[in-house]
Amino acid sequence: MKRIFLSLPVLAVLAAVQPAAADRGRPPRPTFAELDADGNGSVTEEEFVAPLLEHASERFAVIDANDDGVITEVELEAARPARHRGPNAQE
Repeated sequence: MKRIFLSLPVLAVLAAVQPAAADRGRPPRPTFAELDADGNGSVTEEEFVAPLLEHASERFAVIDANDDGVITEVELEAARPARHRGPNAQE
């Protein structure tokens, strides 16, 4: 499996944008140490995407209002903030 190595400049950019993302309701960006799950000093693709998958699973559970394991168009639209809905959306 390919390994992904993040340089210090990339980590600095991620750290700089972390507060802005948190203000928009997104999860904070993980630190390198948090990404490096096995503590070997490098981050694999699997380690890199794990927080994204966890967040996606959490969002899916929130959107799936009736907990049936699928998201309908009605559930998806209901979960979207008004600013993300189309111009003809019903409030």
